[in-house]
Amino acid sequence: MCSILGYELPWNCLKSDFNYFVELSKECIDKKLEALSMYKSQNNRNYFKNDYFLNHLKFRGGLINANYAEAFEIIRKIKRFN
Repeated sequence: MCSILGYELPWNCLKSDFNYFVELSKECIDKKLEALSMYKSQNNRNYFKNDYFLNHLKFRGGLINANYAEAFEIIRKIKRFN
């Protein structure tokens, strides 16, 4: 059994049901931007532009009083206690 989180994607986000947020550091964001730049076929899409991506992460961060964050929908959360 595992936890399942739904990731927020611009093309499938018809409603906001995000109930799990992850704060991101600037270093993490830089790595994500570098990784995203490898998807050459997506470079023409607005949501792949660095400024769009950063603004979106800032907006989500503002919801949790952080500089940057990503939002997820909890589909199934499993926490084990040992």
